[in-house]
Amino acid sequence: MKTASKINRRQSESSVTPARVAALRPHAANQKPIPQTPAPGALNPIPPMPAPLGRIQNWPELARQAQWSASALAKLCGVSVRTLERFFQKTTGLSPKVWLQEQRQQQAIKLLKDGRTVKEAADGAGYQHASTFSREFKKYWGVCPVIQSPAAKAGRPRPVA
Repeated sequence: MKTASKINRRQSESSVTPARVAALRPHAANQKPIPQTPAPGALNPIPPMPAPLGRIQNWPELARQAQWSASALAKLCGVSVRTLERFFQKTTGLSPKVWLQEQRQQQAIKLLKDGRTVKEAADGAGYQHASTFSREFKKYWGVCPVIQSPAAKAGRPRPVA
Protein backbone atom coordinates (compact mmCIF):
# COMPACT_ATOMS: atom_id res chain seq x y z
CA MET A 1 0.00 0.00 0.00
CA LYS A 2 1.26 3.46 -0.89
CA THR A 3 1.66 5.98 1.79
CA ALA A 4 0.56 9.57 1.49
CA SER A 5 4.13 10.82 1.61
CA LYS A 6 5.13 8.72 -1.44
CA ILE A 7 2.13 9.95 -3.43
CA ASN A 8 2.83 13.62 -2.55
CA ARG A 9 6.51 13.23 -3.48
CA ARG A 10 5.62 11.77 -6.94
CA GLN A 11 3.13 14.52 -7.61
CA SER A 12 5.62 17.21 -6.70
CA GLU A 13 8.31 15.59 -8.87
CA SER A 14 6.04 15.37 -11.89
CA SER A 15 4.50 18.83 -11.63
CA VAL A 16 5.87 21.23 -14.18
CA THR A 17 6.42 24.75 -13.02
CA PRO A 18 8.02 27.64 -14.88
CA ALA A 19 10.82 27.71 -12.30
CA ARG A 20 11.50 24.03 -12.85
CA VAL A 21 11.60 24.48 -16.64
CA ALA A 22 13.94 27.45 -16.29
CA ALA A 23 16.20 25.40 -14.04
CA LEU A 24 16.32 22.55 -16.53
CA ARG A 25 16.78 24.78 -19.57
CA PRO A 26 18.41 28.04 -18.58
CA HIS A 27 18.60 29.20 -22.20
CA ALA A 28 14.79 28.86 -22.68
CA ALA A 29 14.09 32.30 -21.25
CA ASN A 30 16.34 33.93 -23.88
CA GLN A 31 14.80 32.16 -26.90
CA LYS A 32 12.48 33.96 -29.28
CA PRO A 33 9.02 32.44 -29.79
CA ILE A 34 8.54 30.39 -32.95
CA PRO A 35 6.58 32.44 -35.51
CA GLN A 36 3.22 30.97 -36.49
CA THR A 37 3.07 32.50 -39.97
CA PRO A 38 5.91 32.69 -42.48
CA ALA A 39 7.62 36.02 -42.78
CA PRO A 40 7.01 38.05 -45.95
CA GLY A 41 9.38 36.97 -48.68
CA ALA A 42 9.91 33.57 -47.06
CA LEU A 43 10.44 30.58 -49.32
CA ASN A 44 7.38 28.87 -50.74
CA PRO A 45 6.86 25.52 -48.98
CA ILE A 46 6.28 23.79 -52.33
CA PRO A 47 9.58 23.39 -54.15
CA PRO A 48 9.78 24.82 -57.67
CA MET A 49 9.43 22.47 -60.61
CA PRO A 50 12.66 21.13 -62.00
CA ALA A 51 13.71 23.00 -65.11
CA PRO A 52 14.33 19.84 -67.20
CA LEU A 53 10.62 18.89 -67.14
CA GLY A 54 9.64 22.24 -68.61
CA ARG A 55 12.09 21.81 -71.48
CA ILE A 56 10.88 18.40 -72.62
CA GLN A 57 9.23 18.66 -76.04
CA ASN A 58 8.52 15.04 -76.99
CA TRP A 59 6.13 13.92 -74.25
CA PRO A 60 4.11 11.51 -76.48
CA GLU A 61 7.31 9.75 -77.56
CA LEU A 62 8.47 9.50 -73.95
CA ALA A 63 5.07 8.07 -73.03
CA ARG A 64 5.50 5.30 -75.61
CA GLN A 65 9.05 4.61 -74.43
CA ALA A 66 7.76 4.37 -70.85
CA GLN A 67 5.14 1.87 -72.05
CA TRP A 68 2.38 4.15 -70.76
CA SER A 69 3.57 3.88 -67.14
CA ALA A 70 3.78 6.98 -64.91
CA SER A 71 6.59 5.53 -62.79
CA ALA A 72 8.60 4.56 -65.88
CA LEU A 73 7.99 8.03 -67.35
CA ALA A 74 9.27 9.65 -64.14
CA LYS A 75 12.36 7.45 -64.29
CA LEU A 76 13.00 8.44 -67.92
CA CYS A 77 12.72 12.11 -66.95
CA GLY A 78 15.01 11.66 -63.97
CA VAL A 79 12.49 12.82 -61.36
CA SER A 80 10.33 11.21 -58.71
CA VAL A 81 6.76 10.15 -59.44
CA ARG A 82 5.52 12.83 -57.03
CA THR A 83 7.47 15.55 -58.86
CA LEU A 84 6.02 14.33 -62.15
CA GLU A 85 2.52 14.44 -60.62
CA ARG A 86 3.01 18.03 -59.45
CA PHE A 87 4.35 19.05 -62.87
CA PHE A 88 1.43 17.48 -64.76
CA GLN A 89 -1.13 18.90 -62.35
CA LYS A 90 0.37 22.36 -62.78
CA THR A 91 0.74 22.25 -66.58
CA THR A 92 -2.19 20.11 -67.76
CA GLY A 93 -4.54 19.93 -64.79
CA LEU A 94 -4.36 16.13 -65.05
CA SER A 95 -2.49 13.40 -63.26
CA PRO A 96 0.23 11.62 -65.27
CA LYS A 97 -1.87 8.44 -65.27
CA VAL A 98 -4.89 10.19 -66.80
CA TRP A 99 -2.71 12.02 -69.33
CA LEU A 100 -0.98 8.77 -70.33
CA GLN A 101 -4.36 7.07 -70.77
CA GLU A 102 -5.54 9.92 -73.00
CA GLN A 103 -2.38 9.74 -75.10
CA ARG A 104 -2.74 6.00 -75.44
CA GLN A 105 -6.35 6.28 -76.55
CA GLN A 106 -5.48 9.01 -79.05
CA GLN A 107 -2.81 6.73 -80.48
CA ALA A 108 -5.33 3.88 -80.70
CA ILE A 109 -8.02 5.92 -82.46
CA LYS A 110 -5.44 7.22 -84.95
CA LEU A 111 -4.37 3.66 -85.78
CA LEU A 112 -7.98 2.54 -86.19
CA LYS A 113 -8.78 5.47 -88.48
CA ASP A 114 -5.68 4.66 -90.54
CA GLY A 115 -7.26 1.30 -91.35
CA ARG A 116 -5.61 -0.96 -88.80
CA THR A 117 -7.47 -3.87 -87.31
CA VAL A 118 -8.42 -3.89 -83.64
CA LYS A 119 -5.57 -6.28 -82.86
CA GLU A 120 -3.05 -4.10 -84.71
CA ALA A 121 -4.34 -0.98 -82.96
CA ALA A 122 -4.12 -2.73 -79.60
CA ASP A 123 -0.56 -3.76 -80.34
CA GLY A 124 0.34 -0.27 -81.59
CA ALA A 125 -1.07 1.32 -78.43
CA GLY A 126 0.97 -0.99 -76.24
CA TYR A 127 -1.71 -3.40 -75.06
CA GLN A 128 -0.70 -7.03 -74.63
CA HIS A 129 -4.23 -8.31 -75.18
CA ALA A 130 -6.85 -7.10 -77.64
CA SER A 131 -9.58 -7.82 -75.08
CA THR A 132 -7.99 -5.43 -72.56
CA PHE A 133 -7.66 -2.83 -75.32
CA SER A 134 -11.32 -3.25 -76.32
CA ARG A 135 -12.50 -2.88 -72.72
CA GLU A 136 -10.39 0.25 -72.11
CA PHE A 137 -11.36 1.72 -75.49
CA LYS A 138 -15.06 1.27 -74.80
CA LYS A 139 -14.70 2.72 -71.29
CA TYR A 140 -12.90 5.80 -72.67
CA TRP A 141 -14.78 6.45 -75.95
CA GLY A 142 -18.15 4.88 -75.16
CA VAL A 143 -18.12 2.68 -78.30
CA CYS A 144 -16.41 -0.55 -79.30
CA PRO A 145 -13.17 -0.18 -81.30
CA VAL A 146 -14.65 -2.25 -84.14
CA ILE A 147 -17.05 0.60 -84.90
CA GLN A 148 -14.11 2.99 -85.46
CA SER A 149 -12.21 0.62 -87.74
CA PRO A 150 -12.60 1.33 -91.49
CA ALA A 151 -11.91 -2.37 -92.06
CA ALA A 152 -15.12 -3.18 -90.22
CA LYS A 153 -17.04 -0.42 -92.01
CA ALA A 154 -15.92 -1.63 -95.45
CA GLY A 155 -16.94 -5.17 -94.67
CA ARG A 156 -13.40 -6.37 -95.15
CA PRO A 157 -12.90 -9.63 -93.30
CA ARG A 158 -10.79 -9.28 -90.20
CA PRO A 159 -8.09 -11.84 -89.57
CA VAL A 160 -8.81 -14.24 -86.74
CA ALA A 161 -6.39 -13.72 -83.87
